[in-house]
Amino acid sequence: MSPVRLVFLLIVTLMPASGQEYCSLIVRILGPVVAAPGVLVKVESEKGESFSARTENSVARFCGLGVLPVTVSVGNPADCNYTVVHNVLPTWGVAREIQVAFDQAACRDEGPAPILPCAILLRFTDEEGHPVGGVRLSSPVGRSAGPNSDAFGRAMIRLAIGEDLRTTAEKPGYRPEQVSLKCTNSLAGRERAITLRKLP
Repeated sequence: MSPVRLVFLLIVTLMPASGQEYCSLIVRILGPVVAAPGVLVKVESEKGESFSARTENSVARFCGLGVLPVTVSVGNPADCNYTVVHNVLPTWGVAREIQVAFDQAACRDEGPAPILPCAILLRFTDEEGHPVGGVRLSSPVGRSAGPNSDAFGRAMIRLAIGEDLRTTAEKPGYRPEQVSLKCTNSLAGRERAITLRKLP
């Protein structure tokens, strides 16, 4: 492409449309899977209007918006890596494009995920909110002992689907704390905060 043609294309993109239709907002998805099909994109205006579309070749188009700020969301609120962009301002006569980073592959069953479906992260703190390292989990019947918490008070426990686990968190100088865990598909249940109380 010659320099002259490049400048011409930029001018056409940015100049207000005169008597021609234009698309108010173009949302381009960036991520490991460049051409991820069917990513859900939603646009909500300040007036409460809501529009949704699925990407084609990593792009979703919302033509016919007004000039009030909108909120753009990418992905499903119930899934991982849900992304929201606030205060996107459409401009009359200008095709506005925004780029949103979204890692859809991390949310797929066949792809790697940051936290496996039946893994629960325990976070141990004292009564003042300081992390407690070296917390030991007792050995339930039929299971090996769980890992000790690290210097930041974290320990990862892996469970089978539907499995219930009852164990005890122990550390010298602290009262033992009963811990009950269950493997579910809820993201909210994948991290547990546990407070340990010091012995008098």
